[in-house]
Formats: sequence, C-alpha cells, structure tokens
Amino acid sequence: MPHTFLAVTDPHGRYTEYGLVPLKGMSPIGPGTIAKTGMGTRGRTAEEANPHPRYADGLIQPLTVQQYNALERAIFYSIDNPPPYSVYGGSVSGVQGENCTQWAVRMWRMSGAPEQYGISRMESVGNPYWQYVFLEYHGDVDTLKKMRYYAPNKLLWRWSPQADGCLKLPILAVCVDMQKSPPKLRNPPLAEKKAAVKKVPVDSADRTVESIGKFINWLHTPAPPKPKLAPAATAPHTKNEKSIEPFDLQDIPDVMETFKSPIGAKLLRNWFANQKHGVTSLEEKYSMPGSKFYPKELVDAKTITLDWMMKYSIAEKGFEAFQKRASWDNPTTHAALGDVLSRLPSNAKWIHKNQYTDDRQEMHRDLMFCSLRIDWPMLMKNGDLLDEENDGKNSFLDNDLAASLGGFSLYAAINEAWVSRTATERKMRVDSITFYMMNPYSFYDHTGTSQYLGHWNKKNAHLVPHPPKDETTSHWANFPVYTGNDVYAKKVVMYPIYNHHYRQWQEKHNQGGDMLLFSDFKTISLSSPMEISCRI
Repeated sequence: MPHTFLAVTDPHGRYTEYGLVPLKGMSPIGPGTIAKTGMGTRGRTAEEANPHPRYADGLIQPLTVQQYNALERAIFYSIDNPPPYSVYGGSVSGVQGENCTQWAVRMWRMSGAPEQYGISRMESVGNPYWQYVFLEYHGDVDTLKKMRYYAPNKLLWRWSPQADGCLKLPILAVCVDMQKSPPKLRNPPLAEKKAAVKKVPVDSADRTVESIGKFINWLHTPAPPKPKLAPAATAPHTKNEKSIEPFDLQDIPDVMETFKSPIGAKLLRNWFANQKHGVTSLEEKYSMPGSKFYPKELVDAKTITLDWMMKYSIAEKGFEAFQKRASWDNPTTHAALGDVLSRLPSNAKWIHKNQYTDDRQEMHRDLMFCSLRIDWPMLMKNGDLLDEENDGKNSFLDNDLAASLGGFSLYAAINEAWVSRTATERKMRVDSITFYMMNPYSFYDHTGTSQYLGHWNKKNAHLVPHPPKDETTSHWANFPVYTGNDVYAKKVVMYPIYNHHYRQWQEKHNQGGDMLLFSDFKTISLSSPMEISCRI
C-alpha cells in the first residue's frame, strides 16, 4: 500500500519516521494509528539514501523552535488521538478519515512552516510507494525555560515544589508504552463460560491402540539432520546508542504501592485484567435508572469494606453524620421513598434487600432513597495545582482511599418494608434501612478534555502544572519532561498519564474494563418506622 512518512530529525541528530496507518492490517477504511517506522543517527539518515529534491538542494530550511514545538504537539496529539484511516481520503461509507499523505501534510501545516518549503508539491514527486517529508529542528533545547514541578514528600505527605525545575523532552513521540502483554483475563463473560465445549470421553481400549500406533511411528521415523551452525553474526555497533528509559502503563500499580496504596494498586490491576468495557455517559457511569447495567462480572462487592473505609477520618466523619436520622428522615427523602413505592409491583407486600440476591445494581436502583457525596477538600484534582501558584500549599498526597475511590458517595436504601393498599392509596412502613458505598471505577471523560492523572515513571509520580498566564510556554502537562542534565539517565523522564491512555490501552489489547464498586452493608432497625403513602 502506498505510504507517506513524516521523517523528523530531533536536536540530538536522531530521526524518527511517522505515518498514519490502518490499526488492523491493510484495511482501507477504519480506525487508524500512528506508526513509528524507524530511528537512526544523522550519519545514516534516510534522506541520504533517497533524498527529496528540494531538501538535497537546501531549499527546505530547518524548523524554528516555535515550529518544532507546534509540530511536536500535533504529532503527540495524533499519537494519543489517532484519526480514522481512509486510503481514499475524505468520507467513504459514512467514515470520515484521511490517508497517510493528508495526515503528513496536515502535521506540517500545523507546525506553521511556510508553504514554499515544498510540502504542497510533495504529493506529486518521487515514488508514491516511498515518500518522505523531512523536517529538521536546529536549536539549543537547554535555552527553553525550565518549569516547576511537584514531587511527593513522603515524610510530610504532601506535594513539594522542586527548585531544580524540569524540561520538556526534546525527542518526539516518546510517550507512555503499552507493549506489555495484558494480564490473564480474570472474569470472562458468562456467555463464554457457558460455551465451553465438554470433553467427549474416550474408551480405554481406543486410547491403548492409539498409544501403540504412536510408538510404532516413532520407531520408524528417521532422526532429523543436525542443523548446521551458522557463523556468529556481527552485532551492529551500538556502543554510543542511547535510548530513553521506557515506562509502561501497566507499571503504574507497582508505583502506587510505594505510595502505600495497596487497594488502589489492586483495583487498577483488576481493571487491566477485566474484560473490555468502557462506559459512555455519566448516567451509565453511575448506573442511574434507565442506563445500561454494568456486566455482572464487573460489579465488585468484595474489595472495598466499610471497616477499611472507616480507617480514614474523612469517611468516618461522613458516615457518622450520614447515620443521623435527620440526614435520611426528612421531606426530601420521604418524596424519594414515595418514588420507590410507586415503582414497586402492584402485588408487592413485603420488601427486603436480600430478595435481590447478588444483583447489587438492581437493588440500588429500586431501593435507594438517599445519598451523601464526600469529596476530599485537600484532594489533588485536575486544576488544584495546575492553575494555581500555591507552591504545594494544601496539596496533600493521596492516601489509599483517595487513590482507590477519589470522591465517593454513601447511600441509604430500604432493608425491610411492608406494603399495604386500599382502594385509593398504597402505604409502606419502613422498619429498617441499610447503608453502603457505591462508586464507579472508570476512565470516562464527560468533558471535552481528558483528565490529567500526573506524570509517572518507574520510581515516582509527579505533577507538572500549567505555567502562569504571563508565560509563553503552555500545555507542559501534555508532554514527557525530565530533570537534571542527562535525558538518558535512569528514572529522570516523567510521562504524562491521562484518562485517554487507558482507553487507548483497551483498544490495543481488547481488554480492560470499567467497574462498579460496592462496599458491604451496615443495617439499622428503626425504633420508630417511617410511614410513606402514595395515591393510586
């Protein structure tokens, strides 16, 4: 298939070739992905083997710092959000896509480089099966202004500003890796379990005859010839080759454990091992009435317990306040109980949560009547440090509860109730209620931007905030950054992680599932039952 590559030389003289290709095989229409086809050094670059006429003549000039940065942002965005691929370009059968040449041209134009560099004529010159657009950046990357960043101070348990600052990584397309094989599927869909083929029993006499036949065949099979030893291959000269230390998305749970977040790490590992499932709306995310149910295999009612949550003061104080009668016995909750009563079957006489057996979602939708939202007043969210010059004030590290749940909600539902009716109304007497936590574990973004989850490497997590409004450098949180003077040193490069990286991982491995988390229950009997009625 004809293909246009975008070959970019970085400040270290290393070039990388990029191209928009089909995500699956040679499909002419469908999802796309940005492929890297090779890297090299300025001593052996592709343009010297097959130079573009105008590049060889010196008519294509190096990019400026601003143009290189703009191109870098455009390519990074395409890697994270690859456009649909269409070999024909434009809309075909309802799929709006672009081909490799259109993508390369668009990247060039987004850099702001002048058209007279020759890009507008690139499509009609050279071999259409091997086209290149060569872009080279000349400039001293160390002249870029260093940005502040925050590292965890595990003694004070807060984010602390670092005086040395960090630099944006000057090498294009170095991003979080997703090459590790996915973990074994922990909860295959029920349909797959039921479809397992039963083994047909084999008669013992047939098995004996088969074994004798295999032995006779083995006796008459000549020994295979010994393979000839090939001469030792000369390894390519790689003494001076350096590479950026990679970081895989599946490394994050290991780092979380160093932050004393074993439950948070367990939940993330479970997410990777789940069947593929991604919610697509807020209603679905929170399992609201009328929305899709989570698959039963992705409802976790065992990992989170109320006793564990009560170890953290914010949960303990919230739960203590929620259990006070004024929180769940008031006109608002009476109206909600009236809605519950109106939805019950007309012949219902006795209601108990245990009637729902293991179907927590249905119990929640049918019997829940009150909730309390608990958010962390000191919790680092996307914006607390990113848009405020507070030098880490009031910015505490996440504990295991925050890493596992973030903000969460406590709920009250009917545990046991009796229902009666007359010709004109139905009545319900609530004798006991039950409390529990329910929270989604999801990487769904309901706004137009993806949630920033910090910069990570194999050693730590960091925060790289947006600069003050009077500075020209922007969107550093979108790029890998490094500290110190050696970008190739161990554990100095920090990779930005966003919600959309987990969605990319799902597409790549066809695995990874959003979950719905429930705690266990705490039930109380009411000394004075609640009486609810509604007209028929």
